[in-house]
Amino acid sequence: MIYTYLGRPKIFSVIYRLFLLIFFLPLTALSQQSYNHQLFWLRLTFADTINEKLEWEFGIQQRTQNNYTGDPNLFHSFQFEGYSLAFKYNFSEKFNVSVMPLGFYRSHPLNVQQADWLRPSSTEWRSNIQVGYETDVKYFTLLNRLSMDYRRRDFPGVDHYQNNWRLRYMVRVEKEVLGILSDVKPVTFTIFDEVFFQFGDAVKNNLYFFDQNRLYFGASYEVLRNITFSLGYAYGFQMRPSGEQCDNINSLYIAVAFDNLFSQFSRPRFNP
Repeated sequence: MIYTYLGRPKIFSVIYRLFLLIFFLPLTALSQQSYNHQLFWLRLTFADTINEKLEWEFGIQQRTQNNYTGDPNLFHSFQFEGYSLAFKYNFSEKFNVSVMPLGFYRSHPLNVQQADWLRPSSTEWRSNIQVGYETDVKYFTLLNRLSMDYRRRDFPGVDHYQNNWRLRYMVRVEKEVLGILSDVKPVTFTIFDEVFFQFGDAVKNNLYFFDQNRLYFGASYEVLRNITFSLGYAYGFQMRPSGEQCDNINSLYIAVAFDNLFSQFSRPRFNP
C-alpha cells in the first residue's frame, strides 16, 4: 500500500517530464526554415498466435505524398513502402518484448519542388527490438514503449550500405468508449507521441542526434470479427541533416489489422 502510494506519483512525475521533453524538442528549430508536406499512410497487419505467450505479425506499409509544397494532392507520388516480420513474447498481460529480425523498406525524399518526385529512392534493411509496458490508470490505459532500430541504407550516390542506430521512445494513451457504434464493441481512441534519436556512421555528420517527433490521434473499431479498422491523423516534425531545415509532415493514417489470421479457423480440440 505504501509502495503504491509513493510509487505512483513518481511514475507520473517521470511521464510528465518525458512529455515535456517530447513536445518541446521541436521548439529548438522554430527559427529554422521549414517545409510542409501532406502524406497518405496505409498500414496492413496480419497477426496470429504461435502459443500462449508467443505471437507473430507481418506488416505492410505504403505512403504517398504531394509533389511540392502547397500541392493538396497527398496521393500524387510515392514516398515510402515497408515489409516486416516481427515476433512478440508476452511475459505477462502488461509486459512484452518484440523482435523484428529483418524488414525491407524503400523511401523517397520528401518533395519540396515539383521536380523532386524525380529524385531517386533509397532502400533499407532494418532490424528492431522493442519493449512495451502497459499501465491501467483510472480512466484510460497508458503504454510506454522503448525500441531500437539497426538500419542499413543505400543512399543515392553511395556505392555501399551505411549503418546507423535509432532509439525510439513512445508514450501512448488509449480509452475505450461504448455506445458510439455498438453497445458491446467499443471505439478505442488513441493518442501517442514518439520521439526518435539516431546515431552511427550514416548520420555522423548530422548537426543533431534528434531525428524526429511524431504525434498521432485517432480511433479504431473492430468492424468484423478479428478485423480492426483505424483512422487517424499524424503530425511529424523531422530534422534535416544540416540542422538548418526541417519538415512538417501531415499524414492521413488508415490501418487495417487482421488478428488470429489462421487460428480463428482451427477447430477446438476436445479431450475424450
